[in-house]
Amino acid sequence: MPMGASRMSDQVSQHTLEDVPLRTPELTLTSHSATDIQVTWQPLPAKISRGRVLAYRLSYRTAVDDAVVNVELPQNCTQYLLEGLQPDTIYLLRIAAATRVGWCEPSAWTSHRTSKMTSDKGKPDKTWNQWRAVHLVPRPLVGPTQLLLLNITTF
Repeated sequence: MPMGASRMSDQVSQHTLEDVPLRTPELTLTSHSATDIQVTWQPLPAKISRGRVLAYRLSYRTAVDDAVVNVELPQNCTQYLLEGLQPDTIYLLRIAAATRVGWCEPSAWTSHRTSKMTSDKGKPDKTWNQWRAVHLVPRPLVGPTQLLLLNITTF
């Protein structure tokens, strides 16, 4: 051993305990028809998720209704298509993420208006839809073998 050099210390590694995510993913909302909303988000980075995200909870309601619909989605899901909605209606949406420890606080409500129906066989009003940009990201959709849990909460 060279003079003045000391023995190497033992290697120490440390990790923090898993916790609920610090925040929720940002939602991107688009419509492809007057009766649907495509909801997409990016997975949370490890520093924000504070553990492995096990599920997402997407909540939505109309702006004039207090009944909230909750859809629980698996961890690998980064998009969801809400179908069968009312045309020309403002919907409020929010999301929460869960780790083994529990659910984080849901995001603030985000609003989105579905387009008006036209007489052209239920297609959206093209003039209203012109300003919308569609951003398509290839992500796995919820498959037929995965279970979706739905519940409705009223206030």
